[in-house]
Amino acid sequence: MTAPPPPRSAGNATPPLPPPPPARRPTGKWYFVAMICSFGLLTPVPFLHAAARLNRRALRIRAAVYAVLVVLLFTLNSFVPKDAQGHVTGKVGNALEGLWVLALIGLVTSACLQIAPVRREVFGLAAPPVPPPTGPGAADPAVAARLAARARREEARALAARDAVVAHELRIGRPDLTGPYDDGGLVDLNSAPAEVISAHCSLSPETAARVVRAREELGQFRTVDEVAVYAELAEGETARVKEYAVFLPK
Repeated sequence: MTAPPPPRSAGNATPPLPPPPPARRPTGKWYFVAMICSFGLLTPVPFLHAAARLNRRALRIRAAVYAVLVVLLFTLNSFVPKDAQGHVTGKVGNALEGLWVLALIGLVTSACLQIAPVRREVFGLAAPPVPPPTGPGAADPAVAARLAARARREEARALAARDAVVAHELRIGRPDLTGPYDDGGLVDLNSAPAEVISAHCSLSPETAARVVRAREELGQFRTVDEVAVYAELAEGETARVKEYAVFLPK
């Protein structure tokens, strides 16, 4: 009778292969690199790329505006007094050159601030998490209830982004309609009437009416930035709209 083979020593066992590293996702940081390293010359390019990816007219308009501003700035720079070697001459020339540099810095800074939230949408990046409150008020039931409602709004927004049909059926963003789903108080700015927008986003009736008029002119909103620009919202109004807005396609 043949003896069974001896058991393999645990020390000789082949260790499992480590899992492969997660694939790196593009983050769109080249948007900022292109604008800054080109000294503003390529400022329209990120907006054109985002417009092509998101199919947004507002982004195409911004790209055109920045293209005009870039051409205008560099054309004006050619009128700054310079000598044969291209060096700025005279007090007037130095003053104009300084103003030109400040204008260029302002243009690039403005473009970077405007493209930052758009970049998150294009590349599917999550917005920075809101840190929970600390201190004596953190355990207050009213604070806890509002944080829970905010979490439900984020969950409902994610559901609406995945499946707009289900979101419509659940009446997400329509607090004026009876629905089976608690969305935390979201307001669909593409369908809610002015009085609902006013009440739930804490806007004046006149401001809510401007939002509805802008919606009718555009057809539909896609971002809070569009609402802020076309409805001429103040900074505080924009913050309140951002807290409660959702955008369901019509």
